[in-house]
Amino acid sequence: MTVVALYVGQEPNELTTLELPVVLRNSGPVIARIEYGYYLHGPKGANALRVVLPNGSLLHDPIIDGRNKTIGGWLEFDVKCSL
Repeated sequence: MTVVALYVGQEPNELTTLELPVVLRNSGPVIARIEYGYYLHGPKGANALRVVLPNGSLLHDPIIDGRNKTIGGWLEFDVKCSL
């Protein structure tokens, strides 16, 4: 899973966490929710997410909501899927 800060006029700032156990849930017609069990490190002001699923599919798009605490958290994002 890669957490990304994308801003006009700046280089992308991203941090990838490999092998992060997550739960992927459907939160609406085109909204996915990723839940994880510990604090997720990422760039300050992160506003996008990329997740590579075990089958090789790539989920990516802007983060629309989320919580990140020491005991875990969740991120919701609009979904575009690339095979």
